[in-house]
Amino acid sequence: MCGYEGYALFLDADMVVKGDIAEVYQEFDAEVAMQIHQAQFEWASAMLFNNARCKILTPEYIDERKHVLFDFLWAQQIAHLPEEWNRCIGYDADVSPAKLYHYTQGIPVWPETRGLEPAPFVSEAKAMLHTVSWQELMGQSVHAEHVKRRLNQSAVSG
Repeated sequence: MCGYEGYALFLDADMVVKGDIAEVYQEFDAEVAMQIHQAQFEWASAMLFNNARCKILTPEYIDERKHVLFDFLWAQQIAHLPEEWNRCIGYDADVSPAKLYHYTQGIPVWPETRGLEPAPFVSEAKAMLHTVSWQELMGQSVHAEHVKRRLNQSAVSG
């Protein structure tokens, strides 16, 4: 909890963020312990913590089996992030542009989830995986001569 100072943001790994994440902090209500998305089954997927109001979350408290952390009773007060900051693809009927798309049913790489593609996952994945040729990227680097020698050795021995 960052020494119980400042704010901490937790996001699930199956999300694409399209908005300026700094906006989440600007909208934060400093009087509450945390802000979450409205869909209760997704409460823990996008959480912004006011660390000073989370001092109860010590390692001892968390390790105590009687404490059910996902009931959020420890938080005392919870505010809600705007829905645009946790658009649950496949659940939310709203199709207007969002600032955060959450693929909670699974990212659209499996046949079962391919119908969830219309939001930005496919375009963002293509941009992330885009590259140029090895020659364009590495041709002028110190590695180019090593690769050339290795290829020449392979040709001679092969």
